[in-house]
Amino acid sequence: MAVGVSQVRVLELEASGDDIPRFASLAHCDPESRAGEPVPDLSSYGYNFPVLEKLLTCSQNCFATLTSLKLVNFNIDEEGGIMDHVLSNCRFLEELSLKGGTGLKNLNIVNLSSLKYLSSGSCWDLGKLKIISAPNLVHFEHKGFPEHPLPFMWLDFCFEDVPLLSQVTMDTNYLLSFMGVRRKHEVYSNQLEKVFMHISCYSEFDNVVNFDYRRTFPTMRCLKQLDMFITTVPGASLIFFVLCIKSCPFLSTLFVQFAEEKITQNDKVEATIRTSLRH
Repeated sequence: MAVGVSQVRVLELEASGDDIPRFASLAHCDPESRAGEPVPDLSSYGYNFPVLEKLLTCSQNCFATLTSLKLVNFNIDEEGGIMDHVLSNCRFLEELSLKGGTGLKNLNIVNLSSLKYLSSGSCWDLGKLKIISAPNLVHFEHKGFPEHPLPFMWLDFCFEDVPLLSQVTMDTNYLLSFMGVRRKHEVYSNQLEKVFMHISCYSEFDNVVNFDYRRTFPTMRCLKQLDMFITTVPGASLIFFVLCIKSCPFLSTLFVQFAEEKITQNDKVEATIRTSLRH
């Protein structure tokens, strides 16, 4: 179906290249000459994000009607604040997903009043994530890809004015920040209803169990469901679970799935699902 560029609601870019400049050039055309032009097939390989800045310089803001934006396997040159510039023009954005990106060091979600779902994953250079004034944000997800776990990196989180945030998905880096810098997460922790924790290899779990336990989880008084997917080895400390359960006094559903890592003679790690516990 032919759709004018200015009518685009959903934009998904996954390792795509040659068609992005064409998409940008369509945005520069007069509306009359744009009529009937299809949204391009973004299925080729490899792209850099800054080329999309062209979309924001046309006479009509082509992101004005965008409700969903998904970027996968992208490169970003943060010179000029291109990501901030793009997001500031997405006034009706409801879903934002960023996965497999490089070059993105700071992600600022500011004054996105329509945003309901935010996902970031395997953004290798991301060091700071700020969510300020996202009054309709319900679900925030931050995790790496299971087959390519992120190296440990202390992430700087900032949350302000997220009154509806009730569901979060955590990887190890998010979890350690959640435990270690309570004041930054207490803004929303007592309104959480569902939490999903993913620890995809034992080296990550070791970071958690050896954490300074004089620091504890923020209280999660409204939490009803907690799902944990954890990779560990036999005999590992379980004090992590005690602290976690103590922080959610009204928990009604607990699901824990263990994957056990075994070191073979060839020092290869083999993960096998051992057991699932449901309460």
